[in-house]
Amino acid sequence: MGFRVIEIYPGGAQDIWRIPRAKKDKAGLRKGLARLGLRGLRQTATEHELDAASGALVGLLFLEGKAEVLGDFRTGAIVLPRGE
Repeated sequence: MGFRVIEIYPGGAQDIWRIPRAKKDKAGLRKGLARLGLRGLRQTATEHELDAASGALVGLLFLEGKAEVLGDFRTGAIVLPRGE
């Protein structure tokens, strides 16, 4: 179908960004994602929605060349944001 698919790890990205994971502090994660530039996150967003938003941000960073690929796309790779 022409879609490019990548594997991401929301918790790993959140650790790199130094923002809380959803299971520890869902409100803190939402605020951290907002500080990173994500807009439109509802106060009532579930932990799964916040993880999906984290994944979308990693995907954007990948497309902008601001993420790193650990592994090889042919045999298995995960994409994480670059640390600062």
